[in-house]
Amino acid sequence: MATQTVTLRKYTISKGRESLYIQYYPPIRDRETMKIIQKEVLGIYLYKDPKDEFQKIHNKNMMDTAKLLNKKKVGSAYRISFKKNAPSEESENLTDNENKE
Repeated sequence: MATQTVTLRKYTISKGRESLYIQYYPPIRDRETMKIIQKEVLGIYLYKDPKDEFQKIHNKNMMDTAKLLNKKKVGSAYRISFKKNAPSEESENLTDNENKE
């Protein structure tokens, strides 16, 4: 099984801004909609070329927020991949019943 990678990326949009998103590889399945997700747009925007101190501070704060979200996603992706590799409860119950008899 391939390891799950969660990467914070950005792409250029209009008006001199950049949008941040999280990319999953291999793609994951959303539990609610059951759709395959390869990237998740965060809705966080940065100034591509900050012109003053306010824009620099804004970029730093937004990157800190995005990094925090990325860490949460890495943790949840790790738990999902760990659950896939863990033995199922049914197999544990079967071995417990065999030991009791």
